[in-house]
This record gives sequence, structure tokens and C-alpha cells, in this order.
Amino acid sequence: MNVLVTGSAACLAKVLIPRLLDHDSISQVIGVDLRQSTLQHPKYQEHILDIRSPQLAGLLTTTDTVIHLAFIVNSGTLGAQRFDLDHIYSNNVEGSCNVFELARQQKVASIIHLSSAVVYGINGAVDSGTVDNRTVNNGTADGNVNTSTNNPSYMTESQPLQSIPGFHYSEHKVAVEQWLDAFETLPHAPRVVRLRPHAILGENAQPLLKQLLAQPFSFSFPDPQPLTQCVWEQDVATAIVNAALNDNVHGSYNLATDEVASFHFIHHHVHKYSIPMPHALLKQLHKFCWRYTGALGEPGWMASMQQGLTVDNAKAQQDLSWRPTLNLFECLDATL
Repeated sequence: MNVLVTGSAACLAKVLIPRLLDHDSISQVIGVDLRQSTLQHPKYQEHILDIRSPQLAGLLTTTDTVIHLAFIVNSGTLGAQRFDLDHIYSNNVEGSCNVFELARQQKVASIIHLSSAVVYGINGAVDSGTVDNRTVNNGTADGNVNTSTNNPSYMTESQPLQSIPGFHYSEHKVAVEQWLDAFETLPHAPRVVRLRPHAILGENAQPLLKQLLAQPFSFSFPDPQPLTQCVWEQDVATAIVNAALNDNVHGSYNLATDEVASFHFIHHHVHKYSIPMPHALLKQLHKFCWRYTGALGEPGWMASMQQGLTVDNAKAQQDLSWRPTLNLFECLDATL
């Protein structure tokens, strides 16, 4: 099998590509990115190329599977271009569509698209206790379940897609998936697998996530607390490899730890001491930093934390022979 990976210099690619190269069933891996990686291997070749370029077609002629990782996750890294929403949309949405359409034209057999759990929008805050027999850790006491939005706790893949307004990363992930809905009905469309990981943690996690975990301020939310999950980078790589090698797998799959926790609980796990700060104040500080420095990512990241986001991973366990090997707190420890 020949595999092409877009975003080959991205954080997750540092974990994924060595896994692909070590697999006996994979003969060649082609990397495509605007940045050069440091990886060297007899089975690996790299091309500095924009995913919007028609030249990508030439690299797809002998490709069996495309793994699409390329996406602007933190637009704060773009400098002054972080305010150019057309540029970001063009890279994320139009670039993704170009990759998929060229793959169809070149009769590539399979596409593995790294989407995100943010395509569900947000769901409700839940007090500590249990939900669907899962333990909820957030430091509050009464144990009552209280969802404050229309979305349920532990959303499955059948949940309608709903972007988080003003959060461009979420909006663009939803736009790509909606485009794929029509794409998959076209003649000669490849097999498409959409993986929807929660926040990917580990040694190679996005610097933005590491910054958010390392900062000494704890979010002060009123009860019931918003809940979240994560997933270990190696577990995401396992899901991608399993999806690429199993021709019978298609559709959407959530990837997340079984455990959920509030940001309050997570912060107290990471920091012995913390500085509590009202979310409203942190939100204003974040907007200031975004405007003048681009630090800590677009304001949508902070806004999305006001409500929880929890997903069910049962389908991935069943179809992909996958389950998280690190729990939520082990993911945190592996990141910092």
C-alpha cells in the first residue's frame, strides 16, 4: 500500500508517519506540507507543496490511501494573517476539498480524514457523579445531571453537526464534513473514514494546548461545571492506521477517553496551586492577547470552554478494534 499524508510536518504526523513506515503492509509514504520535517526513511519522500495546488494530482497517481491531516488549528501562528479569514478558509476548506477531489479523479481507493469532535458544537454541563455509568470528575458535590443545551452528554456519531459560532476551527471542520456528504455520492468516490478526535494530548500536542494547560489560572465557572475529554496522540495514530488498513471500515468515528472531567478538576490535577479567575475576565484578557500578539489562539477556543463537549467512543471500539490506552489523567501527565 502507498500512502500520502497531508500536513506531514504537523504535530500528529510526528507520531503517525513513523507508525506507518514501520508497518509491513505499507510500501511507501509520501508527505505533503508547506514546511519541511526532519524525518528521513528509505520508504519516505516529502514534497513542499500547497494542498490547494493542482500539482498534487501528480503525487496521487500511485497512491492507495490519502490521510488528510493538513489544517490550520491555531491561526494565532499566522501573525498578521490571523485576521485574514478568507485566507484561513481557503487553506482549511478549499484546500481539503481540493485534496479529496483530486484523489477521486486519480481513483485513490481510500481517504482518512482527520476531523474533530468540535463538529458537534457543545453539549451541556453536568454535575459530578455518573452519567451513562461513567464517572464524572469535577469537584462539585450534589451529583445531579443537568444538561444546559440541546445536545446530549456523550454524543454519538449520529448527532447532527453544529459548529460553534465564531470559532473558525469548528466552523471549517463542519464545512468540510458537509462537503464530504455530497462528495461521497459521486461516481468513483473513494472510501471515506472521518475520525473525530477530542483534544489530542501527548508529547507532540499542539503548543496551544500545552500553553492552556501550563498557565496558572483556573477557570471559575458557576455550577454545574462544563465537562471535557481528550485522547492520547498514540491512540489517534492507532485509529488512523487501523482505518487505513481495513477496507471494510467507513463513516465517522469518535476518538476520546472514557473518562470526563471539568476544567476545574483538570487544572487541580496539573497544578498543585492555582489562581482562580472569573471566566469573563479571562475571556477579555484572551481577546486582548489575540488582538495584539496572537497568543493563546483565536477567542473561539476560550468561548468553546464555557460549555462542555463529551462524546461516546463505542463505535470506534467496535469497528476499528480500538480503545484508549491512556485515561484522561494519564494523557495530561504525558503532555506536561
